[in-house]
Amino acid sequence: MKRYLLMLTLILGLVISCMPKEVALPNKNLKYEKGEITHKGKVYKGVVTYKGQPYTGKIATSAKEKLTSGWSGFINLKDGHLDGMTEVKNTKGEYTKFNVINSKFDGEYAAKMNKTGNVTIFFKDGRPESTKIEMKTLTTAIKQDFTIDVDGKINGEMTAYGSTIIFKDGAAEVNGMTMKLYLNDKNKIITEIYQGDKLIQKDEPKTSLVPELLEKLIFPTMINGEKMDMSLVI
Repeated sequence: MKRYLLMLTLILGLVISCMPKEVALPNKNLKYEKGEITHKGKVYKGVVTYKGQPYTGKIATSAKEKLTSGWSGFINLKDGHLDGMTEVKNTKGEYTKFNVINSKFDGEYAAKMNKTGNVTIFFKDGRPESTKIEMKTLTTAIKQDFTIDVDGKINGEMTAYGSTIIFKDGAAEVNGMTMKLYLNDKNKIITEIYQGDKLIQKDEPKTSLVPELLEKLIFPTMINGEKMDMSLVI
């Protein structure tokens, strides 16, 4: 009798703790934890949880659900973080798709947004190797078609305000000045402008495109129903 009760207890424990391989939004058991949590003696931060445990599996979204704002597709997670393929789209033709391996983008990252434009970046082990961007601003359209060499120097063309700038070995001549573009060790594309040998301007993006950034942007909105925090990128 005792052996039977012990077996029953173990089976019930396994059933209770079993994590589904796929869940659909909305789901009251899913939550994005911005702060730290401890599970089985290990500390996690900024993770998606299922019943309090870092979730491993697939999250499916439906365009019919109000919480997902008309987006449908899927996201793969491991221990609460992006891992594997993600692909979501909406009825307006907008979409985002990418692959994450060991917390790094790998392969094609593609995004199409009707208001801002299109972005395609090819990553290798987290490092961008080429970028193709068509973006719209309030004043002009911007096009970039770049490759990035092993030293981080940018090569290719950029078109804005009706003018095309050609970069070779990370540099281009613009109105009597030299503009340099290069990828730094934080995966940020840095812009430097020189007048002769004097550096007169240097611009560095607030952040680089990494999976952790996307998690902070989309998980609070998709999982918790909160407003997207654009201060992370602006």
